[in-house]
Amino acid sequence: FVRVYVVRHCRLRVEALVANREISWLDAERVADIRRSRRAIRDIVVGILAQGVERGLFDPPQVDGRRDLKAIAMALLDQCTHVSMWYGPGGQLGEEQMGKLYADMALRAVGAKPQ
Repeated sequence: FVRVYVVRHCRLRVEALVANREISWLDAERVADIRRSRRAIRDIVVGILAQGVERGLFDPPQVDGRRDLKAIAMALLDQCTHVSMWYGPGGQLGEEQMGKLYADMALRAVGAKPQ
């Protein structure tokens, strides 16, 4: 998921920047659509994290003995969307390589166990 999401934000930078930085300039209907989409995406990531924990594949950080998968999902998604603010073609890493890098960082962040 993270790999595809990052590649998308690399390829559709202008759209991502508008949705993430200029949302206040959009009409109410578009803002509602974006917020609905964000919640759906967050819920997908929370589901992925929950399944990974249940299967013993992930061991994400805990605070006071509790995991907040929603907060972890939001942190991962923020990291992914932020790439649109600085990434540009012609850099050291291409879009697919950037996606792989972010996917690896996300797996490490959630304590993925090597297979």
